[in-house]
Amino acid sequence: MHIQNTHWSTASAVATGGGGLGTTAGGRGDESRAARTAPLRVDAQRNLEHVLRAAREVFGELGYGAPMEDVARRARVGVGTVYRRFPSKDVLVRRIAEEETSRLTDQARTALGQ
Repeated sequence: MHIQNTHWSTASAVATGGGGLGTTAGGRGDESRAARTAPLRVDAQRNLEHVLRAAREVFGELGYGAPMEDVARRARVGVGTVYRRFPSKDVLVRRIAEEETSRLTDQARTALGQ
């Protein structure tokens, strides 16, 4: 989901690791770029991994209709933590799909090289 001229478009780009305009509604482009390039704190990285794993499990078991609250509960984080990284379910599912595509591509390349 993309909403132009709001902080959601930037948050979406940050959550997916993509580019974007690099500015937020407040015009803080430098801070936004720093957020994309700065490494996550150890606890934030751990929470992100828990959320992604939980989302794969929850959506795999219950389908796309599963609420984000179930993802948060399974990841043992607050729902605000999930929405801070992934402003919508679409953004979260897109991230999972991108990671799976990358993983499968790497496996295929390895298999073709053997």
